[in-house]
Amino acid sequence: MFGLLIQVRKNNGSVFSISCIYNSGKCSLLDILSSKAKFSGGKVGNIYTGYSKNGIAACNSVTISGGEIGDDVFGGITYSGSAASNSVTISGDMTQIDSIVCGGYVNSGRGSASHNLVAISGGIIKQVLGGCSSQGSAASNSVNLSGGTIKGYVSGGDANSSGDANENQVTMTGGVIGYDGSLYNSGKLYGGFSYSGSASSNNVNISGGTINKHVFGGFSQSGNTSSNSVNISQITEENLTVIGGNIYGGVASSTGYANYNQVNIST
Repeated sequence: MFGLLIQVRKNNGSVFSISCIYNSGKCSLLDILSSKAKFSGGKVGNIYTGYSKNGIAACNSVTISGGEIGDDVFGGITYSGSAASNSVTISGDMTQIDSIVCGGYVNSGRGSASHNLVAISGGIIKQVLGGCSSQGSAASNSVNLSGGTIKGYVSGGDANSSGDANENQVTMTGGVIGYDGSLYNSGKLYGGFSYSGSASSNNVNISGGTINKHVFGGFSQSGNTSSNSVNISQITEENLTVIGGNIYGGVASSTGYANYNQVNIST
């Protein structure tokens, strides 16, 4: 199962979903590797480029340059395995995605999400995550934002339970992280986010764009944060950075500690 390519071009019809490779876990080959998809127009419910129920989803990619997606876009998704080195690339001012965009997603198990990438230069998108694990760790995932509008929040790596969020990164050179009061954490930017694990060595690099609320290098709801950083540079009249809220190197929101976090601003 290697190198499968699906292309969807502009048309007047709609399809429910695109799943380049689907593995239910009922056969001996459980890993989904190196599938690709391109979507340039029309309407679709969701896009899962590489889908594995119990195995690894790795090295899958999707490129979106137009059209309307009514649900999630995942470069790679697994339920109980790991998601690694998957990517999503989005461009086009008229591109619309009404739910989550995530490079690599672990839906319910303790598998890790690592080395996944989302790159956005255009479109209107609800929420963006470089990598996300529901119960495991999120490490070394990235988001590159140079254009477009995000209505919810952006995170380099999300660990939604007790897993750690470490060494994730967001680079923002343009675009808008807007604010919608009906959406969770809307308007915020996180290098790495963990609910009850640690958030360490995450980075946010900003040299352009607009962020309506707060910026966090690393954030943990009930764990520790350490050695996270926010770096803001190249501020000019032509490339103005606007941040509507506060800037935090690292936040331990409840019982944890916050050590060795940094905010660096240069012109």
